[in-house]
Amino acid sequence: MTDAPDNPAESGEQSREEKRERRMRAFKRAVLASFAVFLLSVLLYGAYDYTYICRIRLPSGTTVVDAKAVRTHAALYDYFFPATGLVGIHGGTPAPKPPNKYVLKLQPYLTYRHYIVPEGATEIGMGAFSHKEQLRTVRMPDTVTKINESAFSRCPELRKIVMSDSVTEICQGAFSLCAKLEDIRLPDNLKIIGESTFVGCSSLRELEISEGIEEIGYAAFSVTGLVRVRILDGTRPLKLHANTFSGCRDLREAEISGRVDDLVWTMFDGCASLEKVVLHDGVRYIHDTFGGSPKLREINIPDSVVYIAKRAFAGCTALEEIVIPAGAVSGMHINDEMFSGCTALKKVVLQEGVIGIDKKAFSGCTALEEVVLPDTLTEIREKAFENCTSLKKIAIPPQVTEIGPCAFAGCTALADIELPPGVNIAPNAFEGTAIPPEKKSPPIQPQP
Repeated sequence: MTDAPDNPAESGEQSREEKRERRMRAFKRAVLASFAVFLLSVLLYGAYDYTYICRIRLPSGTTVVDAKAVRTHAALYDYFFPATGLVGIHGGTPAPKPPNKYVLKLQPYLTYRHYIVPEGATEIGMGAFSHKEQLRTVRMPDTVTKINESAFSRCPELRKIVMSDSVTEICQGAFSLCAKLEDIRLPDNLKIIGESTFVGCSSLRELEISEGIEEIGYAAFSVTGLVRVRILDGTRPLKLHANTFSGCRDLREAEISGRVDDLVWTMFDGCASLEKVVLHDGVRYIHDTFGGSPKLREINIPDSVVYIAKRAFAGCTALEEIVIPAGAVSGMHINDEMFSGCTALKKVVLQEGVIGIDKKAFSGCTALEEVVLPDTLTEIREKAFENCTSLKKIAIPPQVTEIGPCAFAGCTALADIELPPGVNIAPNAFEGTAIPPEKKSPPIQPQP
C-alpha cells in the first residue's frame, strides 16, 4: 500500500499544476504547428495577404515562388530575388526551366518600388510589370536580351530603367503610358523598337537612338514629352514606320541620320513645337512627314533626296526658306501642295534636276518674294503659285513648255515676268496679276 499524502490540499495543487503544464505544452505545439503552416504558405499560397510587409529578400536556395505568396501588398516596395537558381515566378503550376532561356513573369498583384531583375533572366515576359502602381526603378542584368510586349506598360510611378547593352529587342508597348519615365538610355546593341513602345511617356525629354538600331515600329515614340531627338549615323539601314514621333507637342529639334532612307508618312505629324530639322546625306524619300508643323523654320534637304511627296511641308507656317538640292535625280517634281499654306516662306531655290512644279505646290505662300527656277524645269502646272501675293518678279527658264491654268493667279504684286519663246500659256495663267498685257505672251520664237 502506498502512503496517503500528508496534506490533501497540497496534492490537489500539484494536480492542477500538472494540468496547466500539459495545456501549455499543447498550446506551444499548436503555435509551432501554426507557425510552420504560416512559413510554408509564404512560398505556396497567399501567406502575406493584406499585411504590411515592406521588404522581402528570398534566400539563395529558393527556386520557385508562387506569385500568390505575396499578393495584395500595399506596403511592399522592395523585392530581391536570389542571384542564382531561381527558375520562375508565376501564378500557376511551376514549369521546368527551358534550356538557355529564363523568362521573367510576374503577376499584377505584386507591388514594389525598386526592382532588381535576377541574374540569369534572358527575357522580361509579356506584361510582367504591367500596372505596377508603386514601381519606380528597375535594373536589369547583362543576361536580359529581350523585353516583351507590355512588359512595363501603365506603370504610373516608373521613373528610371537601367538596361544592359545585351538587350537587342524591345517589343510592342513595352513602356507605353509610363507617364513619369524620364531616365532611359537605349542599349548600344538594340536592333528593334516595337510598335507604340514608348507611347504616352510624357516625361521623356531627350532621346539618342544608337547606331545599331535597325527598325523602329509604328508610333514608337508618339505622344511623348520629347524635346530633342538624335538618330545617330551608322553602317546599317534604319527602317522607320509611320507616326514615329507624331503628337510630340514639345519636340523642338530633330537630327536624322543618313541611314534613314525613307522619312515616312506623318513621322512628325502634330509636332506643334518643331522648329529645326537636320537631315544627313543619305535620306532619299520625304513623304507627308512635316505637314502641320507650324513652327518649323529651319530644314535642309540633302543632295541625296530623290522624292518629296505631296503636302510634305504643307501648313509649315514658320518656314522662311527652302532649297531643293542639285543632287536630285532627273525627273523630280515638286508635288501637289508640297509647300501650300507656308505663309512665312520668302525664298525658294529649286536647283538642277527638278523638271516639274505640280498643282498648288506653292499656293497661298503669301510672303514669297523670290523664286529661283532651274534650267531643267519644263512645266509649271495648275495653280502652282496661286495667291503668292508678295511675289513681284519671276524668270521662267528656257526649257519650260507649259504654264497651266491659274498658275500665277492672284499674285497681285507680280508685275515683271520673263517668258521663254514658244511656251504654251493657259488663258487665265496670270489672272489677277499686275503683269502688263503685252508681257503675258511669250516672245516670238526666231525662225531658224
